[in-house]
Amino acid sequence: MARRKERPLTTEEAKARLRFVSREMGAGPWVRRNPLAATTYAVLGGIVLGSAPNLRRSLSRAVLALLPLLMRRG
Repeated sequence: MARRKERPLTTEEAKARLRFVSREMGAGPWVRRNPLAATTYAVLGGIVLGSAPNLRRSLSRAVLALLPLLMRRG
């Protein structure tokens, strides 16, 4: 089977490909494709965090400790 030789993308093709890939990054596209599952996970997460004050306190401390690192990478 002969392998097709790939040509470099034109500027417009590269821009279109970059736009498509950037729309598919992160949690947003998954949430749009799976709204019921996303809502279910959010509700269950809220129930777990709401019913466990020690877990909620520990999680909030961890997030506050990580904020400076996240802001630097920004």
